[in-house]
Amino acid sequence: MNPRVLRWALVTAAVLGIAVVVRVYLSKNGTEVASPAGKVQQASLAPIVNQGNIGIPDPAPTPDLPAADVPLALFVDDLRERAARGEAAAGCRLAAEFSRCHQLATRRADHDRWLAERRRALDDITDPARRAELAGNIDRELAFRESQLGEFEAHCRDVPLPTAPDLGRIWRNAALAGDPAAMRHYASGNAFAWGNILDVLPELAIYRQEAERLALLGAERGDFELALSLASAYAPGGMDARTLLQQAVEPDPAKALALYRHLQAALARSGNDDTRVAREVGDRIETLEATLDPQGLERASSLAAEMASRWQPLEVRGARDLHAAGSLRPVDRRWCGR
Repeated sequence: MNPRVLRWALVTAAVLGIAVVVRVYLSKNGTEVASPAGKVQQASLAPIVNQGNIGIPDPAPTPDLPAADVPLALFVDDLRERAARGEAAAGCRLAAEFSRCHQLATRRADHDRWLAERRRALDDITDPARRAELAGNIDRELAFRESQLGEFEAHCRDVPLPTAPDLGRIWRNAALAGDPAAMRHYASGNAFAWGNILDVLPELAIYRQEAERLALLGAERGDFELALSLASAYAPGGMDARTLLQQAVEPDPAKALALYRHLQAALARSGNDDTRVAREVGDRIETLEATLDPQGLERASSLAAEMASRWQPLEVRGARDLHAAGSLRPVDRRWCGR
């Protein structure tokens, strides 16, 4: 054979061999590519309902998670193993425990700042009786605060904490596994702390593609708070401090009105129509009804009817602590697996 032809044949064979190796590697190691996230990104947003085909499981409640007062070091490895097997509640609890322990340094700094302020206030008092009274009050509050902080520190002791990007990924995995609390925490944007926002830019790029679909699915499955946050994201507004979900979602007044009507019906059904959040929802409905054109109002009515007939009923919890601004309270670790 001609030497030039032989060399060309060898090069071609080598290139094909490398391509085969790469293809095999990706097939064996492409778990993340083939994960539910890919399905989330490909899911259609029309119609707004029936989003259950995007590959997010709907697991049953998990009652066998560790008690809240057990030190994290005693069960963190078990949670890791269960989360790695795809158990949604374990992944949520793992993420929630890590998020809570990440707050320890801030809690300690707040405590030290409080104590320094009280000591300065004590130094400014010259009257012996008033000084003694204030010193006694400080000592009692100090004992309580240090007891609380000591329990916090003991719970998190000897547990290495993940980086901010890793913590965001743990929350995401638990959300994609279907835990309702994790879906709410991740879709709302609460999985990313503002103090670490520059550390999680790649994770935020993924979040931006997934947030709306996950929020829709959570609302469809009956998550009142997530539906409330999503309604605020769809509502047009000029707020300076926008939540991450509000930044990830394009305004759509008709969808916002449909969701607010759906929320209002749930509040009335649960006996919470006299709460602050019910009044705020009512105000937003009036504003949207006054600004939408007839076509938008008709679309909102159609969407609201679809929600009422096809979505699971919204479950209202802690309505008196809620507001309609869009931000959600952080997920409590005891909510995982419910």
